Amino acid sequence: MKIKEKSVGLIELFYDLIYVYAVSNLTEIIDHEGKYIPLGVFFEYLIASFVIVQAWLYLTNYINRFGYSTWQEYFLIGVNMIGTLYMTNSINADWTKMYCRLICRCTSC
Repeated sequence: MKIKEKSVGLIELFYDLIYVYAVSNLTEIIDHEGKYIPLGVFFEYLIASFVIVQAWLYLTNYINRFGYSTWQEYFLIGVNMIGTLYMTNSINADWTKMYCRLICRCTSC
């Protein structure tokens, strides 16, 4: 099977930058005053990192393998970027606050 060469569009590069922003905000979870990061906090960081990287990998792999640069794909990328920005801006070291912002949208947390 011959591999077809594709060029990368500006929207795909901007999509990558959104995920760089997400990973950089994720480091707030492991920002501690002490010398060592507690094991539970590091485990939470790894799980959150895995979720963010998987979301990026799935869409990037789809676009690179099967994409034809149609308006539907650009719309999908845009929706994914908005969701990622919402999720990224909700990242907090206190998981209960992050849960309230993402799921229940309550103000009592």
